[in-house]
Order: sequence, then structure tokens, then C-alpha cells
Amino acid sequence: MKSRSVALWALALSFTAFSCTAYADTSGKGTTSFTQGKTLLTEGKFTEALQAFSLAAKENPDNQEYRQYAIILRQVIKMREKLEAETDQDKWLATAQGLHRFYGSQELYAESLILDKKIHEKLNTPQSAVQLAHTYMAMDKIVEAESLLSSIQKDAPIGAQILLGITKARLNKTDEAIAIAEKCKLDEKASSVAAYNLARLQALTGNKEAALKSLTLSFKNTRPSMLDDSRKMARKDKDLASIAGSEEFEKVLKTESVIKESGCSGGTSCGKCPNRTKCGSGSTDKKCDSKTEKK
Repeated sequence: MKSRSVALWALALSFTAFSCTAYADTSGKGTTSFTQGKTLLTEGKFTEALQAFSLAAKENPDNQEYRQYAIILRQVIKMREKLEAETDQDKWLATAQGLHRFYGSQELYAESLILDKKIHEKLNTPQSAVQLAHTYMAMDKIVEAESLLSSIQKDAPIGAQILLGITKARLNKTDEAIAIAEKCKLDEKASSVAAYNLARLQALTGNKEAALKSLTLSFKNTRPSMLDDSRKMARKDKDLASIAGSEEFEKVLKTESVIKESGCSGGTSCGKCPNRTKCGSGSTDKKCDSKTEKK
């Protein structure tokens, strides 16, 4: 893996981490500028948002969050500019996936949709289709997601099959969704993402006991540093509404990780990763789940 690609992936992985961190600054300085920056970012006005975040950091230099938003958004803008001119496909994909991570962390799904379509056009793989389908689903474009996932079901990875089942369930094609749920089986080393999505499908199709079991497996195979975020997501996930709040669900939320923190180098696959024999992700997927299958 080229050092530039590693750096981009490291930056991409930092987006989610910093966006989920709370800072105990109660001074109020820079709040208006920062809020304006968040609004502008939501509207896809990156340059204007950067100006607002930079102003917030200047108004309150002690606030780490303001400074980080300005630093990272400045880098994102550079990545967006480089993407348009990049001719090397590997570098283009590394930059594109870094931007994809940022868009997801900030829920900029309109931007992600444009980018993910370009990625899928270049790769045209089940993994790129799954990534695009996730974005469709985040935007409640379920029909589009179902159509895309249906087109890749021949030799599709189990993650794509599970996602197709979720789209079927959301479109009230219950019998088809149940058939997919019953066909999808995971072993104890399944990726946390696949297990989480299977739990969603099982909950949507009324199999609460199986959903709780799959969710437990997901938490067991989630990296320790990501476990709290996964628990928060499960509490808010509409697909898990039928089991959320129950005594059994609360017990599952206390499940601890059984794996070691991954030493992932941030590549596009595990094949050439120098840490592939030491990684504690527990995943048997051919592709790293954090790059191709988002929750």
C-alpha cells in the first residue's frame, strides 16, 4: 500500500471518531459561527462552512472541536479538488473512499450518492454495489436499493443478500424477506456488520429471538473502540424497533467484544495487508467490512 493511500485512509477513519467526541467547553465563544458552519456543511457549501469553522476556532482557540472541524474540512476540500484531476485509479479510489467516510460521518448523503455512483461505475463489483445501496437506503430510496441489489445476486456476498432482504421487508414484501432471512446463515467469526444487518432483517420479519442472537454476535465481533457507537446506533435503529426497549435487548447491549483491537493499515482489502495475520477483527470476509459494508 502506498503511503499516500494509507494517510488518506487514516484521515478518513478519523472523521467518524472526531465527530462522535464530546468536548466540555461551556464558554459559548464561537458557538454561533460553528453552528453556522454545520448548517452550511449540511447544505453542501464546503468553502463557506470552512470559513465559518475557521472563524469559530479563531473566536475560541481553546475549543478542540472547532479547530478539528476546520482542519479536516480543509483537507476534505483539497481531496475533492484532487479527485477531479486524479488519473491514477488506485489513488482516485483511495481519495474517493476517504471522502465517502467523511460524507457518511456527517450524513451528507446527497454528496455520498454522487460519489458512490462514480465509484460503482469504475469498479462495478458487488462491494461497490453494496456501498451504493447503503447510501440509497440512508436516503430512503428503497426501490432503487432493491433494484441494484437484485441485479448482483448471482454469486453475491452474504452481506448483499442480507441487505436485499432488508429492502424487501421495508417494501412489505414480507414472504421474500423471510425467505432470504432463513437462507442467510452466519458463523461465529462473521463480520460485525453482517451480523448487525442480519439482526435488522430478522427483527423486520418478526423473528425477535434470532435478531437478538445476531445482534449479540455483532457486538462480540465489533472492535472495542467502536462498541459504544454500535450500541448507540442499535438503540436508534428503526429496523430494530420491534426488539428495542425490551429486557432482552438491554441485556444484549451489555455484550462485550471478544476480539482484540485491529491493527488495520487501512487498505482496500486484507490480501496485501501487513497485519492480516495479526488483525483481531474476526472477519472472514474477503474485503474489510469497514470499507465495503457500513451499518
